[in-house]
Amino acid sequence: MDLFNIETFKVKIKALMLVSVLTPAFSFTSNLTAQEDASTRVPTEELVEGIKSRDGRWFEVEMIIFKRTDNVNLREQFSQNVKSLTKRRQWDLVRDLLQPDISLLLAGLPECHHDKNPLANINPDAPLSPQEFYTQMSGYQELINNKWQFTNELCLMPSESLSGYWQLVNNVPLFEKPINSQVPLDVIPTKVTAGDHDDFHNVYVLAEQNLQLTSHFNKLKKNPNTEPMLHIGWRQPGLSKRESRPVYLVAGHNYTERFRYDGSEKLIFKQDMDDEPETTPLENVAPDLNNDVRNNVTNFMKKLQSGAVVDFKNSSLIYPKQNALPDETWQLDGFIQVHLDHYLYLEGQFNFRELSQEVINPEQFLAKLTEDKAMSKVEAETSTDVSTQVTNEELVTINYLKNYNFKQTRKSYSGDLHYLDHPKMGILIQIRKYRH
Repeated sequence: MDLFNIETFKVKIKALMLVSVLTPAFSFTSNLTAQEDASTRVPTEELVEGIKSRDGRWFEVEMIIFKRTDNVNLREQFSQNVKSLTKRRQWDLVRDLLQPDISLLLAGLPECHHDKNPLANINPDAPLSPQEFYTQMSGYQELINNKWQFTNELCLMPSESLSGYWQLVNNVPLFEKPINSQVPLDVIPTKVTAGDHDDFHNVYVLAEQNLQLTSHFNKLKKNPNTEPMLHIGWRQPGLSKRESRPVYLVAGHNYTERFRYDGSEKLIFKQDMDDEPETTPLENVAPDLNNDVRNNVTNFMKKLQSGAVVDFKNSSLIYPKQNALPDETWQLDGFIQVHLDHYLYLEGQFNFRELSQEVINPEQFLAKLTEDKAMSKVEAETSTDVSTQVTNEELVTINYLKNYNFKQTRKSYSGDLHYLDHPKMGILIQIRKYRH
């Protein structure tokens, strides 16, 4: 198993172990419902963040997002130029509820194999001889360098607990990505609810008993042509368009480990092992390719390694501004924004993604290669192990997430049930008066 995948798996196990002992802070039921201590929420009109409604009114917003499963061929063409739908000022209700930051909690855990560390167990009444200290330190270093070793304790591995200096001294591999910062999720539950509250404390997710579209949810679940992705409700003040914030939502599967936000596949970089010479995917896939074909495909692979993305619409390779895109890639992400101006107005924008494949001729794409001038030069010349197939016809199979963008606006009265249609998905949404 790949080292990164092993470490990621260990992170997930550890995070879930921690969550299991954090009750009542988190309580994951079949719907992964997050609960809060009711004593901390007192009905009041004094808001935690000073959010004030335009005229003192608050509203409940409830919505069901579902995807279509009839796989009807689409005539409409959707742009694959994926744009970020996150905003600087937003309410991130789903991820704040289901992926809380647990880094502070994890920081208080003890170091794994702490009892084997001679530096941390110095006994002034029985000091170790130089030989004994060397023997114990050698055994400790050998123990913590074994990254595949699991422990029954809820503790931190050396790469998480040791400072940079001691990581170098103990030859512990360093990881570019921070680990153990959030509860990992592979899929968002179809129904996301929270504690039962009746107050004006900021914007918050509704409890399951306060959802009123459950019958519609059940009908969509039974329908063979539809599949619910997210059923959620929340309370928020009636704000003007300038003061309102979008509610950012994610749903479905988490594709972050395999795909970038723009839909391009992440290539898995091989690490140099025992100073073996670097190899390309072609050496084991298509040894009978002629030199011209081999060079084209090799150059094409190197472009993908360095961050290039296939633009199917223009048959070219481009370098998108990855730093302007979110780090997480979900099957669906986007926002609903509700504001009040005599009427209630709602605006919805989402990116809905499907796993897709495309067989292309790399020579055609190399001929139209364009680079984004705003992007700095990327240096990535290491070989990769990618999920592509090459034939003597110089064809390459590209895996990617095909994007179907969604954007609609509606004017509404409180209590109206709206249906937002789309060839690949649909949304049922209702805005109701709350305590007025």
